[in-house]
Amino acid sequence: MNLLTKDYFNKACESIIKHGRPLEKALLQRYFFNGSIEDILDELKKFQNKDGGFGNGIESDFRLPYSSPMATSVGIRILSEIDEHNESKEMIKAAIEYLEKSFNRERNGWFTVPEEVNSFPHAPWWHYDYEKGMTVIDRNWGNPSAEILAYIYKYREYVKGLDVDKLVQYALEYIENKQEFESENEIYCYLELYDILPEELKKRLEKRLTFAIAQVIEYDENKWQEYVPTPVDFVKELDSSRFGIPEAKIDSNLDFIIEQLETHGKINPPWGMSFYNDDLKEAYDEWIGVLTLKALITLDRFNRISMVLNQLKIKSILEKEKLIYLATTNGKYPDNSAVCFAYDEKLHLYFGSYSDTLKCRNISQNPYVAVSVGTLQIHGIAKIVSYGSEEYKNKREIYDRRFPQYVSVFEKIDNELYEIFPLVIWNYNPSFGEMNRDELIFDLEYYKSISPYKFHKYNDRSK
Repeated sequence: MNLLTKDYFNKACESIIKHGRPLEKALLQRYFFNGSIEDILDELKKFQNKDGGFGNGIESDFRLPYSSPMATSVGIRILSEIDEHNESKEMIKAAIEYLEKSFNRERNGWFTVPEEVNSFPHAPWWHYDYEKGMTVIDRNWGNPSAEILAYIYKYREYVKGLDVDKLVQYALEYIENKQEFESENEIYCYLELYDILPEELKKRLEKRLTFAIAQVIEYDENKWQEYVPTPVDFVKELDSSRFGIPEAKIDSNLDFIIEQLETHGKINPPWGMSFYNDDLKEAYDEWIGVLTLKALITLDRFNRISMVLNQLKIKSILEKEKLIYLATTNGKYPDNSAVCFAYDEKLHLYFGSYSDTLKCRNISQNPYVAVSVGTLQIHGIAKIVSYGSEEYKNKREIYDRRFPQYVSVFEKIDNELYEIFPLVIWNYNPSFGEMNRDELIFDLEYYKSISPYKFHKYNDRSK
């Protein structure tokens, strides 16, 4: 199994910074380097119009400033990844309002773009045909209607007029009745719908997606440099449904992406430069940023980036767990305790305990602790957060949100709030074989001082 090394990862990041828009740079920072949600929102605001829809070239191949359903689907797709933020929710709410207004009842869905697209720079596939009343993309109902419906379904609390369940049934019946599939992009839109549906409807859709994907997927590795739908275009991450795609082809496709990044340091648009002239010229570079970022995220979701552990991955593991296993020692008595925990944006961990327990007595003498949670191993320094301080109030809010049932316990004498500052975090990944751990280092001096085994050489006993 090939891995993208840290050096090539860094080169790909440099390509995104060089070629990408500020939006892709903010997304890169958020996904791999704990950048702020606010930076992403600031960039997205530049593309959202007063009517709630998105435009202004967020989809690089058409520079229509006005809102369109297609551009709005791109905007919500990004917002849906950060929808825990209040400002994200407001932007999504406004976008849903636009989508309700742009819904075409005769089509029972959405057209991609309005005819005004022809007045602005655009690639030929976005050209509006006045006789047919649509673009060539609109020949397939699901693009973008199925994806838009995914967001209408997910954020249905903002929907006022559309019958969401009836539209979902229409989308399912459409794909079930369709026998010939020619547009992989339509299937990509249905994959977005698949991801948010309840299990019963998901199983129903999965059968049809498997049928559709088999018609369009390209398994010939010699053609993957062309603009063709490849295995990982349909399988988004390690735990995703395979839709009948052989595991060996997924692995080969991931190897191909690594090879492209090692060869070029970036992902170039496989459809070439010929469409990008004059006022559309900058779109080519924008696509390099978009596609290279997509490649890195794909590799990361399949654990194919060597020794790179990003903070979003850590948070996704922490979010699934309620207990950490905390190891302490005072030099004589070790202790290993299971405690309920919360965490913050900086990956600091919080737990409550009586200060006279063995683990807390150990911490008072030796603040260095080791933590296991999920597949994570953490070394850190623990300390008491001073009761009643402003810092205590802020950090108690983090803990109380996760465990409201324990609020009253903290009012008992000697029940303290503890904070763990991470020094290094490892994520054990057995799929890569012997002793493989991805790592995120917070304190390099500490990391070197413990001499982790990756610096050691081990010979066979027989030698």
